[in-house]
Amino acid sequence: MNKKTFRNAAISTMAVSATVAAVAPAAVSADNQVDFVDIDQSNTHYESIMALA
Repeated sequence: MNKKTFRNAAISTMAVSATVAAVAPAAVSADNQVDFVDIDQSNTHYESIMALA
């Protein structure tokens, strides 16, 4: 593979990787409501735990 072809392939690969890295977190965190059965809403740390989840 010559230098120009390799460079074009490398640039294309980096562009696709950057796109996937930008889109994947948005798809994963699609406002899924986490429900913990072992913590009650009256717990003093409930708000903090839910904020981290």
